[in-house]
Amino acid sequence: MKRFAAILLVLLAPQSCLAGLHDCVCEIVCPPNGGSGTLVATRADGHGLVISVAHVFEGGNRAAIVCEFPAARKKYPARLLAIDESYDLAALDIPAVPDVDMPSAIVPARKEDGPFTCVGFPWNSRHAVRWDRGDYIGYPQGNGTSAFAPSMLHTRTHVISGYSGGARFNRYGEYVGPISGMCGEGGAYMDRTWGASGIVLIRFISRFVELEQ
Repeated sequence: MKRFAAILLVLLAPQSCLAGLHDCVCEIVCPPNGGSGTLVATRADGHGLVISVAHVFEGGNRAAIVCEFPAARKKYPARLLAIDESYDLAALDIPAVPDVDMPSAIVPARKEDGPFTCVGFPWNSRHAVRWDRGDYIGYPQGNGTSAFAPSMLHTRTHVISGYSGGARFNRYGEYVGPISGMCGEGGAYMDRTWGASGIVLIRFISRFVELEQ
């Protein structure tokens, strides 16, 4: 009986780590576009740092960006701090930090830290966060139909339009990067998700907040 209880605790632990972290993923509006983002840190001035992806803001009104956290019932105007088009990354400043759990750390993805969970706001389910769990694939070169796809982290997770900029967490609730796109089998509901991770992501975020290494 004790062995069964121990196994059950191990199985439940990864999901319990993630339950509250869904709330730090926000819905982003950059009229007329939209996507998702993740509150990853509090800045020195008490503002929040949200990480998303550059293509969410292409052709949109960058003076009217809003980040909405449905679980906290909070909506904030956001200021675009920087965009890195080569890795499809974007950083946003929001004027306050909602009362939600944030990732315990920002780390490179490792196979042994899976499964990985993608969290975002699909367009066909406005204001409703969704998530999908899947395995580590790695950094395959030349895979995917987008110019961003090569040398980015791929995981076997299903996403649809609207997840762009959302989060990927490892089994410990640590943030391993945003969702940039999807490829693979399954049509509009494809089975492979990719986006910036590792040292590229950590260096980008370190421009705006001090990270513990």
